[in-house]
Amino acid sequence: MQNFTKEPCRIYQVNGTPVFEFDISHFNSEEKVINNFGDEWNRFDSISENDIIKFGETYFDILDENMLNSNTYAVDLGCGTGRFSKYLSQKVRFI
Repeated sequence: MQNFTKEPCRIYQVNGTPVFEFDISHFNSEEKVINNFGDEWNRFDSISENDIIKFGETYFDILDENMLNSNTYAVDLGCGTGRFSKYLSQKVRFI
């Protein structure tokens, strides 16, 4: 059996491979986080071009031109306003 910090609530087999299921209903249940979710987007519902550039340059400063260039395909899987997609759209081939 695998060593887990919590015991699985269910174990079953899929094509001979054990699959361990855990109860995660208690995770991320901090009331303050839940009640304030989306608050940032309500307070900051617009962003200037200059701020998009500033955020993008700060956030993507670890990537050089070998990684972000006109041949790069990027994917933005975040939850937000799309500011990073807007920044990257000028740097990559396709998002």
